[in-house]
Amino acid sequence: MLSTVRVHGEPGSLYAKCGGIFGVATFVDRCMDRWMESKTLNANAAVATWHQRLQRCGFKFLVAQLVGSLSGGPQQYTGRPMDVAHKHLNISPSEWTEFMRLIDIVCQELGLDSETNSELSNMFEGMRSDCVVEPGETAPPKPSPNRPPGESVYA
Repeated sequence: MLSTVRVHGEPGSLYAKCGGIFGVATFVDRCMDRWMESKTLNANAAVATWHQRLQRCGFKFLVAQLVGSLSGGPQQYTGRPMDVAHKHLNISPSEWTEFMRLIDIVCQELGLDSETNSELSNMFEGMRSDCVVEPGETAPPKPSPNRPPGESVYA
């Protein structure tokens, strides 16, 4: 039973409503593809730079961890804090609106009911202040690379 709950989620949780890890991964995959292809989001040069790097798979992995964790799944998010990872990108309120619009489109494409769509939207809206640079606010400098110590190929 424990392995079933880890994969599919506790009944009634957002994680379970999304279809467990397989549903979360599908949702994230489609959202990330839409975000990375969006002309509106890529009009922001800092965002476009990240989208153009060959890091798509890693970003999808981290977002799947984040959504899994925040929706009630067993995943643990291992990425940087949202503000450190996003605030320096100088994301505008209108870019955030487009980001959220694309989430809604993906929810509709996947046939998620309105309650699940609303819960997912609220989850992401909870990160807005960590990601968006509001009028009058200044974006922080780009953080230094977060590389592991040592001599490995990843360092």
